[in-house]
Amino acid sequence: MKERFKKIKPKGKEKKENAVQIFKTPHFLEKQYHVCMATENGLFILRDHSCTILYKIIQDSGCKAGVEIPFFKVLRSYDFEYRFFYYEIEDIYLEVLIKSENQSKSINIEFIEQMEQDMLFKLSDCGITLKTVCLDERLRLIHKRICQYDDAADKNVINYQNHVEAWKDDVELKSYISDENTLRIGDYQIKMAFVREFPQTSIKECVQHLLSIEDMECVMIQYSPVKDETLKAFFNSNYMGCDNELRKLQAKNPMLYRILSGNTLSDTRAYCFMGIHIFYAFTSKERMQEIQKKIDVMMDTFHIKISDYQTNPLNTLKEFIPLGEWNYHQCRLFLNEDIKNTVPVANQSSLNREDWSSTNNRNEFFM
Repeated sequence: MKERFKKIKPKGKEKKENAVQIFKTPHFLEKQYHVCMATENGLFILRDHSCTILYKIIQDSGCKAGVEIPFFKVLRSYDFEYRFFYYEIEDIYLEVLIKSENQSKSINIEFIEQMEQDMLFKLSDCGITLKTVCLDERLRLIHKRICQYDDAADKNVINYQNHVEAWKDDVELKSYISDENTLRIGDYQIKMAFVREFPQTSIKECVQHLLSIEDMECVMIQYSPVKDETLKAFFNSNYMGCDNELRKLQAKNPMLYRILSGNTLSDTRAYCFMGIHIFYAFTSKERMQEIQKKIDVMMDTFHIKISDYQTNPLNTLKEFIPLGEWNYHQCRLFLNEDIKNTVPVANQSSLNREDWSSTNNRNEFFM
């Protein structure tokens, strides 16, 4: 049976003028990435009825240093998780994960469109424009990231929706070979890692240094909101003698004490989870050692610890591609106030890589 995107015809009340076209995805996307449906404007609907949307971040001419704080506050005001993907120096994408409150019901696309318009309007005041990545553009980006090391892959697919067979094998990761906790493809070897222990300060500067390392293919930062009720449930189920611990917090951390003691009338959402993940490629043992030496220097400078992923490397690779479910989070709990300026957005051009032009040539053949 030929793999294809099959149009889903709206029924009854769903029929609306100018409604977004929805497709049933090819079987392999549902089987391997759990993407069951997709819309023409690039929204992916997953098997648990959650959905993801991808945006390209564009800095307006009025975008100034310090825009990270209002940017963070706008995103944090919504009840969704989100990831920033830094591909190369200035190629930044934002993927939003919206979970269904009831996993037996589908996402309300009209509600998502209203939320999106509200978010885009608020971000326009920050000097940031989010460009929605439509279905064909999103598939092109995914394919580009997956097969950039594969010389045999067809890298000039004209239409991704209509020519699924041209990129199916690539997205199924058939060219990748697992080698312990790394991947091999052609002459390249890929390692993936995450920040296990964070610096007390300068997280944004730490990310900028990671981005400046030559052959650092992707830095991905994930943020997940935490409800006060979730914090209380975790605290009560994981701390023996939690009443004694709670009393200690009354003087040590009054805000956390008020949350855990239930003395707030509303959900403060003062905390969130954040994780930083890296993905780099090399063609020789010597080059790998050079990259790791630069990472070690950065770790000493910022007093952080980085650990290699020990999970299935094929599954780990999927975390660096804005396509399917999110599985490996590796996040740590932070007070919003401490990480509100962690996302490097403005003035990315100030970052430099050694021989940057030569490493960028790999991607020139993409449309």
